[in-house]
Amino acid sequence: IEYLLPKNIITIASLEKDLLDNLKSKYPEILCEIIDVTKDEEKMRNIIKKCDIVASFVPPQFHPYVAKICLEENKNLVTTSYVSDYMLSI
Repeated sequence: IEYLLPKNIITIASLEKDLLDNLKSKYPEILCEIIDVTKDEEKMRNIIKKCDIVASFVPPQFHPYVAKICLEENKNLVTTSYVSDYMLSI
């Protein structure tokens, strides 16, 4: 966040409100959204549409939810996981 923030708009989306509150208190410039990537597809799509790049830090089994929308919206995606067979299939 510290590296990217001076020249970029950063949106953090998470199901963990405490995490978002802590980040917002440390970095008031960031945008925060509470979201469940397994249930809030339309909200996630609206967030992703506004992004130049998406970095997914969700647990590996949830990356496909994010990847599917990134593909549909033609957005680049970076994950913290190796590519699973399921990710390759979508």
